Amino acid sequence: MKPVRYTPAMIRKYLDLGFWTTETMVDVWEKNAGRFPGEEAIIDQTRRLSRAQAAGEIETLASWMVSLDIGRDEVVIGQLPNFIETVTFRLAMEKAGIIYLPGIMAWREKEMEYVARTLKAVAIAGPRNYDGFDLEAMYWRIAAAVPSLRYLMLSGGGGSMEAVALTGGGRQVPVATPLAGVETQIGGRSWNDRGKPCRYEAAATPLAGVESPAEDRMFRSVETSGASATSGTTGMPKLVESAAAPTLLFGKVVAERLEITSEDVVAGIGPVNWGPGIGAVYAAAPQRRARIVLLEKFDPEMALDLIEREGVTVAAGSTAQLVAMVRSPAFDRRKLARLRAFYWAGAPLPYAIAREAEEKTDCVLVGAYGAMDAGYFACSSVSDSSMVRNLTVGKPLDGNDALIVDGDGRRLKPGKTGEIWFRGANCFPGFFRDEAATRQAWGRMGLAGWYRTGDVGQMDKEGNLRVLGRLKDVLYTAGQPVYPAEIENALLSHPDIVSAAVIGAAGEAGHAPVAFVVPKPGFRFSFEDMVYYLKLQGLADHKMPGRLVVRESFPMSGDGLKISRKDLEQEASQPTDPPTTRNIKS
Repeated sequence: MKPVRYTPAMIRKYLDLGFWTTETMVDVWEKNAGRFPGEEAIIDQTRRLSRAQAAGEIETLASWMVSLDIGRDEVVIGQLPNFIETVTFRLAMEKAGIIYLPGIMAWREKEMEYVARTLKAVAIAGPRNYDGFDLEAMYWRIAAAVPSLRYLMLSGGGGSMEAVALTGGGRQVPVATPLAGVETQIGGRSWNDRGKPCRYEAAATPLAGVESPAEDRMFRSVETSGASATSGTTGMPKLVESAAAPTLLFGKVVAERLEITSEDVVAGIGPVNWGPGIGAVYAAAPQRRARIVLLEKFDPEMALDLIEREGVTVAAGSTAQLVAMVRSPAFDRRKLARLRAFYWAGAPLPYAIAREAEEKTDCVLVGAYGAMDAGYFACSSVSDSSMVRNLTVGKPLDGNDALIVDGDGRRLKPGKTGEIWFRGANCFPGFFRDEAATRQAWGRMGLAGWYRTGDVGQMDKEGNLRVLGRLKDVLYTAGQPVYPAEIENALLSHPDIVSAAVIGAAGEAGHAPVAFVVPKPGFRFSFEDMVYYLKLQGLADHKMPGRLVVRESFPMSGDGLKISRKDLEQEASQPTDPPTTRNIKS
């Protein structure tokens, strides 16, 4: 599909400069399979595939999708957790020329129906049940409401998936037997699909009798080959186009800055389809032939056990997941004996937490920065000093430019605080088939456009970027600006505080800060304790929170990478007489 923001001049320039290539992610997997067929490629909690098996699964899934008469540039939504199929299914869509949107596992009917209706999706793929929730029943309700849907693809786990054809009202009908009469041996079992819903199960080779997708169906690297969605923490998800060229470039830069080699084992302890997972796991590891290990659902103890069991050397996850692991009762330094780097993204990582994590684990922390509706911006490096790695998100990615601007869009000098603007070869094509929204976000199409991040930051003389928080989150008390991240960092420096968030509550003095904290189990933290500790940290009086709310855990964004500030804002708006401490059970 033609990308909404990429102009011919932009494509030509980035190709000529070598930032973009004609190679796709499918090409990378197929090249690895051809040269190292027996080498282990990817692992989840039920399967382990070699490079040849993974490439065969991609080919089989692509053939299967084409056999269902899903056309080029039509849209499929996948709501798949960190299974191997999450990777192979996405790659199969690229090979078959089908636009794929990986949905967030926390989405429910409201978000899924909105995305399916907006994209005119023809299929939804996902597990029948996940984390105790009946997804299959939800998909049937969505099918009844979205007329464009033609298939539900229900995953049984372990590499199996069943396609059920739909008619109006979401009623099941027999599939038009694209595989009718095909009898083959898959997954150790023989079956014949005549008269049954079309079924796919993990295979090392394409299904007999089903043709491979024509070469002209496969997306080129500079075409819109997929879509992504924001987590929807401030409303309905925004839908964004993605392409192979910037994703491959991002993976290449991340691999260089993490110094990933074929000897590494790279673990996705967070979602593999966005955030740190897309950089280190999906995009970087295959380019360096590193082995991929996937954790289906994050749990601190399970993540620590996985890292130990598989000999993980590089782990990718959010800052919240890192804190949960380091401060978990199950933490054991020996479990992380081989871990040399933790690649994080999400909310800014407080310096005190970064230093604590590095001292406890003997690994270095490498931070990345980007936006789900714009692309990949910056990343630090394992060779950076601890001050650079733990106080900044490093330098812009190769092929990117960054600006710090004032309220009138004027460039600010190094060290000055302002809004962060980005553009470059790692950035997405724009909002999905929406030129007006793309122009509004980028100012101009093509090379001249700058993405206004809405984030507040500084850039030092060496070009390292420090992110201070969201522009809209800046509070004003006594007429002076207060950055919530500063208070959060001070709270998180307390050894018995696991997580913290600071929200503004409207009042006579502006938006007085309200502090939310999650302490370690059994630790009591009062309002007076908070004030005393923050004063020890040198916090000025006008920055002092007027309220403290103690919780057992925080509501998280749909992608699980960030605290849901929208939910906390609603809680902070509840009237109460400060100062006070409220204990909330999650």
